Amino acid sequence: MKNKVLRGLLVILLGYLLLAAAYFFYLEAGGDPHPLTATFDGSVDARMKFDVERTQLSSVRNYASELELPTFTGGTLGAPSPSPRPLSDHKYEKVGSLNATTTQFGDDEKAARTAIKGFRGILQEEALNGVAGSRSLQLTIGVPPGEFDAAVAALQQIGKAQGYWVTKTDKTNDYLQLRAKSASLIKTRDALVALKTQGGKIEELVKLERDILDLEEKIQGLGVQLGVFDQVNELCTVRYGLSEVPATAPRPHPHWDRVFAALSWASGTYLSVLAAAAVGLLCLVLALVVAQKGKAILGATEGK
Repeated sequence: MKNKVLRGLLVILLGYLLLAAAYFFYLEAGGDPHPLTATFDGSVDARMKFDVERTQLSSVRNYASELELPTFTGGTLGAPSPSPRPLSDHKYEKVGSLNATTTQFGDDEKAARTAIKGFRGILQEEALNGVAGSRSLQLTIGVPPGEFDAAVAALQQIGKAQGYWVTKTDKTNDYLQLRAKSASLIKTRDALVALKTQGGKIEELVKLERDILDLEEKIQGLGVQLGVFDQVNELCTVRYGLSEVPATAPRPHPHWDRVFAALSWASGTYLSVLAAAAVGLLCLVLALVVAQKGKAILGATEGK
């Protein structure tokens, strides 16, 4: 009996090792370790943390006007070309996102703030988290459209760049809808104001005045939203994240990384398989016991 138990344990252990070895060779062949490497690679955790906190700093929306490039219609050779004209109705939102790490957090934070002033940026949101040795800084910066590329280039020189991407979204339709809605409300308000001058019952005039005040409030709210699109307030957005890393962070050998990842994955997977097998075996035993009991009861009934 003891030898059978020992053999059973050896079989289980061998199955676990084979499963871990199979996953290890899968990783060695270039397989995707997601999401296991997040627990062994601190930089992955830092990027995930940056993404979460960056999404929390997204309430500020900046818009700018597109430029209309001149079209050549013929003319005298050497004549000056017409300059681009701003299209006040053509609006867009441009957002650049940067992520960087640094071992000199204090110095690079000061450098980032100095760079922001250099390209006439407006610091709109910021979040500073963590303690010395694992701090992170997230900034949302509004920059003039003409300074966007210079701002990105300046911030890319600070710390060790980890990623950069730009998204540009056309917002012309949103702007035109807001403007049309505002114009419609203004016309309605003016009509009600004109109606009020004709007189009427006190109750009707009081209700009319309330309707006018309600329209005024909506018009003011739309005016605030339209003000963001105004050419005077034109800005593009740069979101910058700076994460502190240890100066001498030891990096484990990639093979050991994969060994630990394989053992971790095999542990969870194999335990799940064993648990499922145990439950299935228990259900089978219970089914056999119930069948045997039923057969015995049926036999006793027939004997009577």
